[in-house]
Amino acid sequence: GLGFIGTAAAQAGGSVHAKNQVLVSYADLNISSKAGAEVLLFRLRVAASKSCGGVPQMGDLHAEAAYDACFKQALDGAVAHVGSPTLAELYGKPMSQVAGR
Repeated sequence: GLGFIGTAAAQAGGSVHAKNQVLVSYADLNISSKAGAEVLLFRLRVAASKSCGGVPQMGDLHAEAAYDACFKQALDGAVAHVGSPTLAELYGKPMSQVAGR
């Protein structure tokens, strides 16, 4: 599958559409396996950071708070969109919590 990660809602059709979109491919992964889900989670974290403008300078508390909120929203949305219980478990939230965010 292919997906986009960012700060907007997921849509049907195998992609996540966002204001600042970053393409995340997981067609090469078996995301029902723990190893595949770990690789996808890493890719999603990198993409979330990019879509949120990258990690801000240390000491800029306003930028850090905005980045943290953006990063969480982007990851929550992407994990919910992918819909893999294995990925959700690795992310630290059961599928029901991620989907009901």
